[in-house]
Amino acid sequence: MFSIFMDRISRRSQGPEGVRFGDHTISSLLFADDVVVLAPSSQDLQHALGRFAAESEAVGMKISTSKPKAMVLCRKRVACPLQKVGLEFYIDVHAHSTMMNGFMYGNVFEEEERVQRQAVFPRLLCNNAADFSFSNTSFNRDMVKAGTGRRFLGGLLDDTSYCYTLEVSFYSYMAAGSTAPVPYTEDTYMKLGRNVARTFLDYYKHNHFIDENKAQIPSHINSIEVLSKDQQGNGNRNGRSSGGERAAERKSQGVRRDY
Repeated sequence: MFSIFMDRISRRSQGPEGVRFGDHTISSLLFADDVVVLAPSSQDLQHALGRFAAESEAVGMKISTSKPKAMVLCRKRVACPLQKVGLEFYIDVHAHSTMMNGFMYGNVFEEEERVQRQAVFPRLLCNNAADFSFSNTSFNRDMVKAGTGRRFLGGLLDDTSYCYTLEVSFYSYMAAGSTAPVPYTEDTYMKLGRNVARTFLDYYKHNHFIDENKAQIPSHINSIEVLSKDQQGNGNRNGRSSGGERAAERKSQGVRRDY
């Protein structure tokens, strides 16, 4: 992530002395976990860190400034290592505060064939996970989302890569054919995660990268994992929606593109 950040920052560079941000020139930065501290020079950066440590300790928070190292920003553009390796999938996982179920966001492309290829994984996931909604899945290039990993990497990687955001409700899911929302638990979140992993296997079978007759599938993921009957609340055996209900849902699930 640091290389990606440096790559994006260096594109804005306007002078040999550093990067221009408005009226300020940035020549040093500190990158620690998910926090980035910018300063005009390495001396100013160290001074700012010392002052921050003193003010934090004054209110009872003790921090250490010795572990992170100040890094001088080079004028030369940093080459992003992701451009040099093959990356087929990028999935950014988020919790959603208003919508139910799990669903995905994908990118919009001009090539219809690429659009259809991108829709394969969410469709397969819908088959595997009763709490995943393809009807809520959409593909967009909304400017509000321009800074997300999905959008940024989608423009950086080649057309064989697939970038998604997987959103999962904070609260509950509603299976097809049911009218009663069921609260998510740690166990059902874990089941969704296993169904995502299973979908990778299905995807590579679908594209003939894996010989289904020779694949050694671990026993704990060999059968489709479904939510239990009492969790579904719809009276279907083993908590599955009926085949007709799932088929009807998939039939109505076209690729949604929001521009």
